[in-house]
Amino acid sequence: MTDVINLCVKVTICLGGILDLIVTGLGSILTRMVAVIYKIGCCVYGWGDRSICTKEYNSQVGVNGDASEYKDIINLYRLQNCKTDVITIINKYTGGKDISKQTDVISIILQKILIIVDIINSGHITKQHFTICFVEMISIFGCVINSYSKGSGTTIVQKVIPVCGPHFVKQGCPDIREEKTRIVTVVTVGNNARIDWNDIQTRSKSDDLTIDVKVVFEDKGSNPSLQQVFNLEAPSSFDGSVSFLLKLLHALGTVIDVVCNGLGKLVVRIVGLLIHYIVAILGRGRNSRSFVCQKAYFDSFGITVKSSDWADLVTGFKLGSCKQDLDAIVAAQKGKDNAVIRVILDCTSSLVSIILKGPKITESDFTDVFSYSFTIFAAFANSCKPDLGKKICERLVPICSSILEKNNYPALTAHQPNIVKKIAVCNNVKVAWVAKTTVVEH
Repeated sequence: MTDVINLCVKVTICLGGILDLIVTGLGSILTRMVAVIYKIGCCVYGWGDRSICTKEYNSQVGVNGDASEYKDIINLYRLQNCKTDVITIINKYTGGKDISKQTDVISIILQKILIIVDIINSGHITKQHFTICFVEMISIFGCVINSYSKGSGTTIVQKVIPVCGPHFVKQGCPDIREEKTRIVTVVTVGNNARIDWNDIQTRSKSDDLTIDVKVVFEDKGSNPSLQQVFNLEAPSSFDGSVSFLLKLLHALGTVIDVVCNGLGKLVVRIVGLLIHYIVAILGRGRNSRSFVCQKAYFDSFGITVKSSDWADLVTGFKLGSCKQDLDAIVAAQKGKDNAVIRVILDCTSSLVSIILKGPKITESDFTDVFSYSFTIFAAFANSCKPDLGKKICERLVPICSSILEKNNYPALTAHQPNIVKKIAVCNNVKVAWVAKTTVVEH
């Protein structure tokens, strides 16, 4: 049963990354809801073994610490107001429109998420909820896959249900196999629904560089189960360059975490804090209308902050123990010698060093943030295709460097030779990012 739970949570994490790009905040809260349902069932009520009753289980969905009582776990996972939070997010996305009778893919997904909300909001999780949660998530999964490739989601669902069903029965939960017909009917909604899952920013008419990061999740056979595509156009403004960097890292962070648990999230939070502090607080390149200066900026990281004080920002971004967190990640990688992960860990260590400087951050540090972030992405790209990261950097770094220099930051181009040198060791290094990962650059 533990394997089934881990499968459901990992799938939700991947789907959550996609949903957050479309409906800000929805994917992150969904991952916490699914994880907490199984956490409470196993660790409070004793269904299944207790191998998920750990801080590590919590950290994969952005939750620090641990708790053992029902209400304490709900609070730890920041879900005490989940119904209000989810409805607010959905209403903002739909403009307040009623989705209960809509039959498009997005509406179906939102309806399924509201069912999971009701489980949390019931105040008591049952074995029936174990089954319902899995059924709703596999339905969302199938819808998304079918929207990419007609029938692929249906095929995978039909394979997964018979394999997982007996484990639910063994734990005394309702048999998911009894829901197979209903699930298959639901996921067919996704067939041929050609959705741009990544319509996440206004495209610049003046730039011609587009990076498509395609992450393909596959089962053990040859059927593709999900293709996650992030289309990012090269920026043409200071705000655009910051947005570009953050969206790139949000997308890549989900992929990194599958291989090195917690590393991707740590990088995203560090960069998020540094950008906000330098731009919004120190006012370097600041535009009061910039998204970096708005409350929604914090929402995109799933956090709240008390004030603009450095200490409060560090606490809000959960970076008070960032060095110790990184040390733990490094320790967990002991014996797993991989050049790509080494480069990413090295860049993360440098980013942590900037955080440890406290509020004494300079313009040079801001350029360094871009340099380390691009090195991480380029290392990833080189592992997918020899010298692809190098090629992308050769085109992208000068564009961003020009923008930074216009706003009185040191030139990013000065870092380019070092980036290329660092990532050279990543060419053709095999990394099981998920199952198969490709990067395409136009």
